[in-house]
Amino acid sequence: MTSISQNLIGLRRARSLERKEICEALGLLPTSYARYETGLRVPDIELLGKFACYYNVTIDYLTGHTDLVSKEEYFQEVLEMIAEMGSCAGAMASEALNAWSK
Repeated sequence: MTSISQNLIGLRRARSLERKEICEALGLLPTSYARYETGLRVPDIELLGKFACYYNVTIDYLTGHTDLVSKEEYFQEVLEMIAEMGSCAGAMASEALNAWSK
């Protein structure tokens, strides 16, 4: 199993969803979705985006590049890194990111 398939299964189970519900919401055939969960197929970037929006997570989380589940956690981590930079540039970047994330 791939990180993507494991994460899709985990997200679905954490939300007590049936495969059928996800298929209906995203316009997928049940057999296609089952292949994504079993790792027999890998979703393209467009479908990864749909999964990310549906579950309110980042594509990086779905693909296993980060353990930060939500977009909010990701933004918080970025803000903390910017704050560590200090200086005027760090403050401006932090302000811009805060405004953008709202």
